[in-house]
Amino acid sequence: VAESVRLQKRLWAEMTDLALERVREAGVTIVRPDKTPFREAVQPIYDDLAGSELGMWAERIRSLPPEPDTTAEDAQ
Repeated sequence: VAESVRLQKRLWAEMTDLALERVREAGVTIVRPDKTPFREAVQPIYDDLAGSELGMWAERIRSLPPEPDTTAEDAQ
């Protein structure tokens, strides 16, 4: 199973790289925005949820490790 997961991640990253290359060649500009201002703007929502059951779930989700910006090189 572990080997198939690694293979799937590598293949996914390769196809993602290929797709990004093709859209760049087509003249599309890829924008990766800074998420910090958004996170700061929604912080009051998390503050309001603190201590509630929904707040607990929100904190569990926020505590998950971020997904890496996967490229084919990273997935090997």
